[in-house]
Amino acid sequence: MCTSCCLFFTGLFEFDSSDLDSEQNGNIRIETMPLIPQCSQVFVHWPNSPRYNPGQHCRLTVPLLTTPDGKKFGKSETGTGTRNAPIWLSKDKLTPYAFYQRILNLPDQLISSRLLRQLTFFSSDEIQSLMKTHENTPDTRPVQRALARELTLLVHGASALHASELATRIFFPRNKSTEQTSLGIISEELTQQECDCLRAYLAPTVKLVPVIHSQLPVDWSTESVSRWLGCLLQTATSAETESSYVTNCLRKGVTMNDVVLFKPNNRMKSVQHPSDDHLTVDLTVCQLLQEAVGRCEARLGLNILKLGKHEHWFVATKRLWDT
Repeated sequence: MCTSCCLFFTGLFEFDSSDLDSEQNGNIRIETMPLIPQCSQVFVHWPNSPRYNPGQHCRLTVPLLTTPDGKKFGKSETGTGTRNAPIWLSKDKLTPYAFYQRILNLPDQLISSRLLRQLTFFSSDEIQSLMKTHENTPDTRPVQRALARELTLLVHGASALHASELATRIFFPRNKSTEQTSLGIISEELTQQECDCLRAYLAPTVKLVPVIHSQLPVDWSTESVSRWLGCLLQTATSAETESSYVTNCLRKGVTMNDVVLFKPNNRMKSVQHPSDDHLTVDLTVCQLLQEAVGRCEARLGLNILKLGKHEHWFVATKRLWDT
């Protein structure tokens, strides 16, 4: 399926329509007839694109995506921790990892065989098998995982899919019986080839997985730590809404390398003026952060920043892709 077709999937996805004269601003409810001339004005300006010929064009319509109870499947119908967050196709607006995660976390009540038929190329037998597995073991999210794989591959490509699955494996260890940590996955379970891939995915220009590039604080004084940790949290919440990043992080809780820096909703003395846009920490948090950084993964030198239960970031403090 060509990129131009992918942009107009009905209902679930959103695209950047700043070049289109539309009041819907990305919503797929654009009428078919006005859509073609609108697109033609955009295509003419695309590099290496043939000029639109008004005598030769095709129309492609796709049935509206609906939930099992017949309601419209909105583009913001995402799961835990991402409610009302649009599923953008552009990786400049949503990383492939976040795209993968939002589909993976679709609520069970939205899953149906019709959705699989509309969004994948699976055979009828494959769809029946997936739905049966979903009925028997919904906690493993077989349909959501299959959808996440297929759509990430379709929209972003094989490398993006591999990066998304690798990051998911690290951020969410599935073998709870061994209490494996994210850092443990990297240091103990990844092959050398996987480590090399991860190093490549963390490059600043790649933008496949959530990563913050930052040098360590110059010292462990309260001033230096406040500035450094504040920059990390501000970067991690830059796409959030109007509330200050301090209040936002306090609400969710902050963990670095499995060391809890701030518990959820805990307005302890280590943070002052939580409504301001500046983080101020005390010596206790400085010591906790120093302990956390000391646990960084030795093979790649990575840290894992976690906000709440579902938001994760790699924190790279050196140029891994040059080593």
